[in-house]
Amino acid sequence: MYPNATLKKFSKVTDLALAVANNKADAFCIDVPTTKLLLRQNPSLKQTNFNHDDGSVGAAVAMPKGTSENLIKKVNQVIKANKQQYSKWVIDETKYVQE
Repeated sequence: MYPNATLKKFSKVTDLALAVANNKADAFCIDVPTTKLLLRQNPSLKQTNFNHDDGSVGAAVAMPKGTSENLIKKVNQVIKANKQQYSKWVIDETKYVQE
């Protein structure tokens, strides 16, 4: 898509925002909910209208080692039941995230 672009990889999403804010990178592409959070913390950045539809990219839920299988099953059931509303729900709920 952009033959002259150089791909840079970062280990933390906050590093993406810092790289763009400090002119070390031109842009970054991540999921919309995370973008909304980063924009709140970095008002010098702006979201574009670019959409990257990549079915291989998803979200994850991390739980402590030793979490009961019953709880894992329940969490997976909730995820499956709400998968269609995920993006809207996460975007709506970002207003509750503390900085």
